[in-house]
Amino acid sequence: MNWHIARNNQQLGVFPEEELKVGLSSGRFLPTDLVWTEGQEKWQTAAEIFGGVVVESLTPPPLDTTFQAPASTANKQGMSQQSNNAFAQNRPPRPESGLVWAILTTLFCCLPLGIVSIVFASKVDSLYAAGDYEGANQAAASAKKWALFAAIGWVVLVVLYIVFIVFLGATGAFGN
Repeated sequence: MNWHIARNNQQLGVFPEEELKVGLSSGRFLPTDLVWTEGQEKWQTAAEIFGGVVVESLTPPPLDTTFQAPASTANKQGMSQQSNNAFAQNRPPRPESGLVWAILTTLFCCLPLGIVSIVFASKVDSLYAAGDYEGANQAAASAKKWALFAAIGWVVLVVLYIVFIVFLGATGAFGN
């Protein structure tokens, strides 16, 4: 049985099951890599499919820059296109990070709250690429929440400033 393997939304290739198991135990493939084979409903992590084979180490394996995808034939190309479609169909849409609003509220409103918003917004893409869709959604929601807090804080400060100026004017504090 041949397995399609993907990491960070990029396919690594199609491998026989035995080669995949050897790659998992040697560290060539990661337990978090997504795998799919014909007949499978959706992409799953290698750990979910081959749990007992996976040997996790404390340090990540070195990046294998010598990997070459097998030469494409019409049949392989059709299988690859089919697996790409299956991979894309099982991913939820990427959440809007809110980075623009985070930057704007940092520049124009409230610096501390805007920075918190930027930190959360910057996590969205990396979490989504790693397959942590729930974490990406939570980071996007937090970024938007902190940007909203910064904007509301700015509006409150402006209103308080106007009230203060009106109060000073009404009490004659400007010295006629």
